[in-house]
Amino acid sequence: MRGRAGQRARARRLARTDGLCERCLDRDVVRLADVVDHIEPLALGGEDVDENTRNLCNPCHDRSE
Repeated sequence: MRGRAGQRARARRLARTDGLCERCLDRDVVRLADVVDHIEPLALGGEDVDENTRNLCNPCHDRSE
């Protein structure tokens, strides 16, 4: 998704966690999310739906499997 539709989707997805990193929250750390990450990458057949995304800070995203 690109343009305004993409911006709206990103904002909606970030709002799920109040803009906070999901992995950090699991460790009781509060850190802003920088990236809306696809759990199953689009290039590998993942869907571009909210259920296939997670909000991560850059350090957590860099450590993603």
